[in-house]
Amino acid sequence: MSVIILARPWSSFVRGKKYRVIIKNGNTVRGFIIGETISSDGQETISSDGQETISSDGQETISSDGQETISSDGQETISSDGQETISSDGQETISSDGQETISSDGQETISSDGQETISSDGQETISSDVKTYQVMLRRLYQVMLRRLYQVMSGDYIK
Repeated sequence: MSVIILARPWSSFVRGKKYRVIIKNGNTVRGFIIGETISSDGQETISSDGQETISSDGQETISSDGQETISSDGQETISSDGQETISSDGQETISSDGQETISSDGQETISSDGQETISSDGQETISSDVKTYQVMLRRLYQVMLRRLYQVMSGDYIK
């Protein structure tokens, strides 16, 4: 059973502000400025001070201040401000603003805007777009047709 009481802050950097303290079995569990709301159903805990909301179910933590949302399950962190989304699992970082996607694993960076893809490993940069592939395929197709015609007509010389 927990008891919520009003108390003065014990830390010096917030001196003068009133604090609410949750006490469970005689131990202080959490202190927070009055105006913050904590809701818990035993599985999920939601904390809000009117500006930022933190939600945690023990596995995943979601933090939101109305502009940016950060979600973390301990392995992957996803950050979004409504325009750009950044996803990171500690090894690879993926950033997307809806138009361009950038993926980086610390060694290689891949950037794509849907038409052109740029890949860079710090030493070599490879750029490719859909038009380049279309031209290459068209040329290959033309060469293959020409050779096939030459073979079938008997004009092909080895």
